[in-house]
Amino acid sequence: MLNLPPHLAHITLKDLLKPPFLPCPSCGGEGLGVMTIGNHQYSRRCYICGITKRYPLPRLEKKVIYLDQFAISNIAKQLSPNSKATRKDKHDEFFLKLFEVLDRLCKLQLAVCPESALHLHESVVTGPHFEALREVYSHLSYEVRMSRAEQVLHSQITEAFQAWIDGESLSWPGERHIALDGSLDDWTNWLRFDLNYVLPGLAPELVARRDARTKHLHTVCGHWQQMTPFSFKWVFESELRGFGEITINKYLRHLAKFEKAMRGEIPASEIAFEEPEATLMRNLVSMAQRVSNMHGGPLEIIRAFFASKAFRKVPYVKIWCLFWATLARVARDMNPDHFPSGSLYNDLDVVAAYSPYCDAMFVDNEMENLARQGDLRKCLASGAKIFSLRSKDQFLEYLRGLESSAPQGHLDLVKEVYGPDAGTPYTTLLKRK
Repeated sequence: MLNLPPHLAHITLKDLLKPPFLPCPSCGGEGLGVMTIGNHQYSRRCYICGITKRYPLPRLEKKVIYLDQFAISNIAKQLSPNSKATRKDKHDEFFLKLFEVLDRLCKLQLAVCPESALHLHESVVTGPHFEALREVYSHLSYEVRMSRAEQVLHSQITEAFQAWIDGESLSWPGERHIALDGSLDDWTNWLRFDLNYVLPGLAPELVARRDARTKHLHTVCGHWQQMTPFSFKWVFESELRGFGEITINKYLRHLAKFEKAMRGEIPASEIAFEEPEATLMRNLVSMAQRVSNMHGGPLEIIRAFFASKAFRKVPYVKIWCLFWATLARVARDMNPDHFPSGSLYNDLDVVAAYSPYCDAMFVDNEMENLARQGDLRKCLASGAKIFSLRSKDQFLEYLRGLESSAPQGHLDLVKEVYGPDAGTPYTTLLKRK
């Protein structure tokens, strides 16, 4: 007996089950439908007698495919019921095909396209288009999310600091759980509940930050153009030093504000939410205080770590610094009207934080161009395959290869669990309302 609210009273148990329906060992009727899937098992329940049977599922190792925001936007444009009224583009057919291939791979339990905080941030500023964009990246993520970029960075630094203190060397990039939240390698349930909440005032704050970053970046690019002689190594080393200096200075400023708050000179609300760098430093200080075989206090130990070779090997740090040095070299030949905007910071965050933990990334042409140059290309070689519109055919070929190389036994099991239409792309995603 189902206990449902009045407006859903007409729904039967059969309505809540997913076909195909199999013979029930209890009542003999064709009543066993899929009830739940997950945790490497699935259950079938008989809508006739109510008996539930559970079946084990093998472990998975899905490919992680990260989509840049511009890909999400173009996919949403193609899925929108109003897409025919919009301006046509030569890449329209590609983005529709991209969605179909990716959605099929996700439903075949071969890949997943995690969402991230950057998807939210770059979608919410679009105003009326936000809901459509959120629908697309949430659908393809199948409840798998990338950790915040700064969280990935701080996890890497903490791990590297502990190994450096212990005199051990690390094998990077390490486990994928550093960068991914959610049941990545689980069989996905056929039912999914999605909640949406956006912090009030987030959109204008993000726009203001992007504009401020654009202004700062244009100033920096102008400085690079005037640098004589230009030194790739100097820019790299400068960015590297900046990581440690900024982190320590933000921590010291927080301590100073804390002391003022304790003396009643400033309101306590000003220290209620400390900056992420201050939180990281508190953890590093706590770890350094337990060290007895090193000279100096905690701050001296941390400064020595930031100047060490171990810090240079932290994946996010190395990639980030190489990106800026590469951009500095490229910017020297740019027309000032073509200097990148502040949104570039988000793109750098994505590649620096996530490329070591992804199998493939689809980014814009500007990012792929930078990623293919010199030292940066060598650094990224061991991480995700980088694709853009310039290599869109190769990207589709790579994705189709994931299905063609999948064992037939796996594909048969997917159909057994999810039904004969498993893998059918949900091209009416934005047309169902």
